Amino acid sequence: MSEKTSLHSFHSSGTLLALVSPDNRIYIWDVLTSTIKFEYASKNHLIEKITSLSWGFCTAGGKRSREGKTAAKDICLAFGTSTGSVYVLSVPRAEIVNTFSSMHPDAVSSIEFEHDSPTAYSLGVSGSVCHWNAATGKTLSSSKVDSTNMSALALSSSSEQIALASSNIKLSPKADLAAVSQSFTGHVSPVSRLRFSPSAGHLLSMASQDRSISVWDTASGARVAGLSMTSVPVSFDVIRSPVEGDNAPIHVATITETGEVHVFNVALSGKESGGKPKRATINPAATFDFRDQSNQLNQSAKRHTSTDSRIPVLAVCFAQEGRRLLLARGSINRIVFEEIQYVTSDNKFIPSGSFMRMPTVLDGASTAPRVVQSVSVDGDKKAVKVIDATFVSVARPSAQERLDTRSLSERIKEVQMVEAAMPAGSQPLVMPEGGAGGRGASKSHSLAVVLSQALHSQDQQQLAFVFEQTSQQLVENTIRKLPTSHILLLIKALVERFQNKPTRGQKLIIWLRATLVIHSSYLMTVPDLVTRLGPLYALVDSRLSSFKRLLRLSGRLDLIVSQIAQASQDHDEDAFSSSATFTLNESDDDGDISEEDLTESVLRGEDDEENDDDLDIVDNTLREGIDYDPADYDDDTQMDDDEFDM
Repeated sequence: MSEKTSLHSFHSSGTLLALVSPDNRIYIWDVLTSTIKFEYASKNHLIEKITSLSWGFCTAGGKRSREGKTAAKDICLAFGTSTGSVYVLSVPRAEIVNTFSSMHPDAVSSIEFEHDSPTAYSLGVSGSVCHWNAATGKTLSSSKVDSTNMSALALSSSSEQIALASSNIKLSPKADLAAVSQSFTGHVSPVSRLRFSPSAGHLLSMASQDRSISVWDTASGARVAGLSMTSVPVSFDVIRSPVEGDNAPIHVATITETGEVHVFNVALSGKESGGKPKRATINPAATFDFRDQSNQLNQSAKRHTSTDSRIPVLAVCFAQEGRRLLLARGSINRIVFEEIQYVTSDNKFIPSGSFMRMPTVLDGASTAPRVVQSVSVDGDKKAVKVIDATFVSVARPSAQERLDTRSLSERIKEVQMVEAAMPAGSQPLVMPEGGAGGRGASKSHSLAVVLSQALHSQDQQQLAFVFEQTSQQLVENTIRKLPTSHILLLIKALVERFQNKPTRGQKLIIWLRATLVIHSSYLMTVPDLVTRLGPLYALVDSRLSSFKRLLRLSGRLDLIVSQIAQASQDHDEDAFSSSATFTLNESDDDGDISEEDLTESVLRGEDDEENDDDLDIVDNTLREGIDYDPADYDDDTQMDDDEFDM
């Protein structure tokens, strides 16, 4: 899901916006200050997808405190997940206050609170409908309709009627969902959003693949109008026209996938002959969009730009004071809230047009971090810093850099000439001043030009030449000089080469890391960044999964090697302790026993008693300083043996 179609919901007061990121984090934005009030992410946010949102409150309106005053309503956000669970998130406390685990057997497609009540209805994809209380955490009732692929739910302003939709819409009394009072058919794809008109006499529906919004008469079941637009709508809001009277029209504001904002003026009193509602195709009364003024300036100067100048619009609703629209534009991490007037004081629509906005360039002044209230991960809160909430872009190359009109072959020859002129064995980090062409340009600049041309023309040979460079300084300088419009192409080329031949990973990872670090500020402004980096995430996960198994194997091998080494060391110590070492005075007498002979005698395992006698004699000889001759003692030893035998 891209950021243009991210799940979102404005609070009815227009002071809060809930926005779900592609990785299922919920951002609560304060509209008045344009800052993130807090962020919530569950422990399973990468697995458990958020599928529906709805604003409500957790404190019953009739509950009174000890002083007799009515308790303040605790604003909460209820959201359903792909596992069938519903969670109630308290905005003042920034934590989950109630959980309805596995309330539905499958994904929760829609949630709607009753008017001025903490009770709400939730709809499952398989047709299960649950009624529950967000304040007490109790399930009030549960039922099932005979339909599948249910996608949307709506309650009338009086909360007496409930509309349930898949590709068809059924209207039933809230008290008996099985009793269908009206059916509406006409959508081919599943309905993604349902809303009752302020008077509850009409129902508006939007399908996921239709380029129109249908208006139905709840009494007759007829389609009375179709709000036509040039692209698929992603969200809409409806309000009663400022015009006084019972037959006052309604105004519908919608945003499309292309970032346009359409406002429709829908008259609901038209009748054909015979009293049937009149069918009509209604075109927008006003159309607005936001444009990047810096891109428009480049286009007016006849300079080519490959970047779409339209600034994405994420959400829209009608402002509280009327005649104005509240818009959220930018990206998930950097939102600007703006009110624009769409109708004059005499109820005339303002002509369509584009609003020019100059984005903030990333410099020392605009990147000052701002501390938000808190971030909550399953109840654990901590302060975080985010970049100022403005639509941010990176400064573009200077005019002098864009005036370089040399061809790709000329640039390659320049790089080759400089490399050939350098001493053998040197590291060609920077060109010598006054080099080829007299430009004095660095090699990193020339390499950046070659890389830019290769990415634009998809020249695989030149890309291979560039990626062979592994000098950290050269890589970083090259990426710094690369135009931001080529950053995503560079990441894509690196990931594809990594996937095709993982043995080149040691070189490619240097380029990947430098790209993500140096251009992180630009990447944060890309609306569908998570989708674009999906292949990189998958590649890293696959490599890490293999690394874990190799790490376990390495640990086992280390254990075996250490045990073998320890056993060898113990054996050497035992052998050493069983041997004797002697140091004898050198002598010229032939009868002296050398240290080597005595040691060899001991190792051969001769008679222990004889060896002990010899050792005693040697010891006495060394202490008394006399000469030692074994022949002098052999006769005495033999005599003692003969005496013992007698």
